[in-house]
Amino acid sequence: MRVARRVEGLFREAAQPRLGGRSRFLEALVAEVPAARRVGSLGLGRLGRGEDKAQLWDRLQEERVEAVRLALAVAWVRCGGKTKGALDLLSLRVGPGLAAKPTMWADELRDVLETDPGDLRDRLDSDPGGGREVLLQLCGHQWPEDVGRIHRVWQAAGRRGEHACLEATGRLGCPSGRSSLVDGLDEMHVDPGRGLAHRRISAEALGRLGLPEGFRPLKRALFAEGATLGEPGAGLGVQFPVRETVLCALGELQDRRAIPLFLGWLGGEVERPQDELRLPAMTGLWKLGEAAVPALEATSRKSGPAARSARAVLSAIFL
Repeated sequence: MRVARRVEGLFREAAQPRLGGRSRFLEALVAEVPAARRVGSLGLGRLGRGEDKAQLWDRLQEERVEAVRLALAVAWVRCGGKTKGALDLLSLRVGPGLAAKPTMWADELRDVLETDPGDLRDRLDSDPGGGREVLLQLCGHQWPEDVGRIHRVWQAAGRRGEHACLEATGRLGCPSGRSSLVDGLDEMHVDPGRGLAHRRISAEALGRLGLPEGFRPLKRALFAEGATLGEPGAGLGVQFPVRETVLCALGELQDRRAIPLFLGWLGGEVERPQDELRLPAMTGLWKLGEAAVPALEATSRKSGPAARSARAVLSAIFL
């Protein structure tokens, strides 16, 4: 919880950044925790100083965590960079063949740069129950004052708005929203449609937060999803997308504790459902970069599908 509290303090400082706090945002930009890098980018973007543009661009080209790449792209444009350059970079796949949904982040960049938070708030306040897209666009701006609006939309829209509110919590990026996402991740005993959607969306949102406190609930969810396989209504077409999302979220945390988990999924064989989880595991290891190299090298010296996957990740890391 200490990391989450520190990041939340910086997140709230980024809402009204002062030039005297610039050094803290620059320090956060190279922090080990993705959440800190994301919030550091947020603060520098709001300061909007041209002298930070070059460093933001360098960091953007090196960054492997997708939620942080988005924050860096927004900050770079606000410090004087060209929108097209940021869009082009976000539209590229990161890691040769490893990352999924590359254009989603470019779409979100456009939302942040082309919408006005004040206008979105007016629209949402006039109709709290009918503005899913408005809520998501607003939370993409990452203002702490909008935490309460998520709760108001949830109350007004009821079950119809639950999914949007969980997704919005991830986009907002406030560490205080972690508890509601963990609750959504644990919904195993509700009707299948609602529970599956809650778990998938909550997992993705926890990955966006980028906090080490998200590791344990995501790890627990990974094994909980596996334990339900074979139960009524728990077909492979239902369960595996949730586990794939959990693995992707673990990759966004860039937490070394996930290395053994990812290695365990490298051995997916052709025409087996498990193979669907091999690519997110490879992506997670690639995002960890040099921290995962010793374990990958040990695996690569063996034989079989896991060794081949390990060698592919090593090639991507050093590309």
